[in-house]
Amino acid sequence: MLGTTAWIESDIKSFEAAKPYLEKTGQLGLVLEPKSTVKEILPGGKGHNKFMTWLKRVEAFILSLTTWDGRPVPVIFRPWHEYNGGWFWWGKGNCTDEDFLLLWNLTQDELNKSLSESIVWSCSPNLGVNPQEFYNRWPGDERVDLLGLDAYQWGTEEDFVKQCNADMDFLDAYAQEHGLLLAFTECGYVNSPNATWWSRVLLPIMEKHHPCYFLPWRNFKREHFGAAPGIATADDFKQMAKNKKILFVKDIKKVK
Repeated sequence: MLGTTAWIESDIKSFEAAKPYLEKTGQLGLVLEPKSTVKEILPGGKGHNKFMTWLKRVEAFILSLTTWDGRPVPVIFRPWHEYNGGWFWWGKGNCTDEDFLLLWNLTQDELNKSLSESIVWSCSPNLGVNPQEFYNRWPGDERVDLLGLDAYQWGTEEDFVKQCNADMDFLDAYAQEHGLLLAFTECGYVNSPNATWWSRVLLPIMEKHHPCYFLPWRNFKREHFGAAPGIATADDFKQMAKNKKILFVKDIKKVK
């Protein structure tokens, strides 16, 4: 897979400005009443038919991804991520563990009807997951191909490194024992205040745990996470990229 697609923050000045659009598209309830959303889109809920329509659109999009000679492009699909946090309507406190697993199974079973050979299924909690939270919402080894961690530094460097290593120790051991891939499915340091963050903070953690990939989060006009020209971490990222254990697309093409 050479690209990614994800939700991206809209430039909406206020919730009031967004309300007419949310109301028109039937999404206002996701904001006002997140605790009822999962129940409503499961079978028997008032939003179930709409949700199934959305899944059909996801299916159509993935099926449209083909190579120049018509072969399907494999996609890492990572639904219902960061479930151990409360900021999404499928997250902790907004739905039960049982309903979360029903949502996962519904999503996977529907898409696998036509995409079982195209999707790499990824499950990724947020930084700070504890084993009990993990097991309570684990879909099952037979339903997951890639185990990920979304890891951002928001506080001190010491706290981030300690928590990240603790989480990756647990997830790495589980992935190896159960034959799963492991990745940093999202990572970064908001607005890059530390010029050597990539090589000095993240790289040692990756060298310890050997994730199959790491994905810096997107850059936006109000905040950024990845290295780019003009950003303080740009030179450090270029230096880290010289590490022979890190492969980019141009490097992968040389691997036989």
